[in-house]
This record gives sequence, structure tokens and C-alpha cells, in this order.
Amino acid sequence: MQSAVVNVNSSFAERAARILERVKHRCAVDIGDKELIYRTRYMAYRRQDIIDSRIDCQIYDEIYDESPNHWNIMTFLDGEFISTFRIHVDQGLSAVLPSLTTFRDVLDPYLHKGNVIIDPTRIAAKLEFAGKIPELPYLTIRAAWLAAEHFNGDVIVSTCTYEHQAFYARVFGFKALCLPRSYPHVNRKISCLALDYRAQKARVESRYPLFRSTEHERKQIFDRVQ
Repeated sequence: MQSAVVNVNSSFAERAARILERVKHRCAVDIGDKELIYRTRYMAYRRQDIIDSRIDCQIYDEIYDESPNHWNIMTFLDGEFISTFRIHVDQGLSAVLPSLTTFRDVLDPYLHKGNVIIDPTRIAAKLEFAGKIPELPYLTIRAAWLAAEHFNGDVIVSTCTYEHQAFYARVFGFKALCLPRSYPHVNRKISCLALDYRAQKARVESRYPLFRSTEHERKQIFDRVQ
């Protein structure tokens, strides 16, 4: 059985390594990028019936999509946009993080410690790629892992629907901080998970080498004026 597990992990790692050569992450740089992201979020969330329909067919959060500590990440495969998510990086009691909207009580202990929190939200994939590329969830969220390294993060937070909770626990080792809760403008209850990045970094990167990165790659993604 152990041999079979090793073979499965090795096969996945090989496929992921090959596809990673065709992948690029970058930040949104202009209004065209941002509008594409807002529409992709909307279509992905409507497809899963997570939100109600909207006339403008976009998901734009003025506070969080305009805060100076955010990066809207775009992932491309062979030059074609395939997925996106938004990331906030902050620390301290005055931190601006989307997850604090609903989960401040369980995140306060990290804020009081002065931990640098990485808060990825608004994860969405284009319809034509969702479910067709097994590695897509890993490739999409990869930039959040890179952000933790780049910004010397302590804790990565994940706010996700209950059915996605198992993925984060299995792949990374995220732990639930509380029972799922109602979330503003969302039709499902949302879980709040946290990961001690420093404690799990070596284990995760050993099992999933696609999460490794170079300083050059990280700077290319994050060292830009927002």
C-alpha cells in the first residue's frame, strides 16, 4: 500500500512539474485585467450557486479590491488566463483582511501575536478549465504559498465552503478554527481554516515540489506597485 501511495504522489508530481513549465502567475496591472477577474469570480460563483445573480455580472469588493495591501493574482497556462484569486497580507490589530469580516474572533489570537497573515480569497477558475485540469486547484493557489515565503508569512488563512475544507486539510494540513458560519452575500456557510506556514513548509514542498519557487519568480509576481 505504501508503495502505491508513493507511486501516485510521484506520478502527480511529474505531471505537475510538466504543466508548471507552461504556467505563469502575475498581478492584475490594468482595468482590463481587473474587469476580467471580477467577471470570472462572478461566473465561477454563480456556477456553484454560491451567490445570487447580479445585473453587472461582476464581483467587485470596493474595500478589499482597493486596499493597498492586496494583490489580484492571475494564473495563465500557455499564455491563456485560467484562474484567479486575491491575496491580502497584513498583521496587527488594525489589519485589513477579508476574513476578519466574519472570523475576527478566531483570528484575533494571531493578530495579537503580531503574526503576518496571508489571506487568499475570491478563488475562481474559468469554466472551460474548471474540472478539466486535475492540477488546476494546486496551480491556482500556488501563488498564495509563494506569497507566504515572499512576505515572511506566519499564518495562511483559508475561508472556503465546507466541501472544499478537506482539500486544504489533506494537501497542506490546514486546521479548522471554528464551525462553518454564514458569510455576507454568500448562499453557503463558510469555514475558516489556518495553517502554520513555517511549520508545514518543508513537509508540503517535499510532497508537492510544485510549491517550491525562486526569489526571482516571487519578485516578478509581488514586487509591483498596486
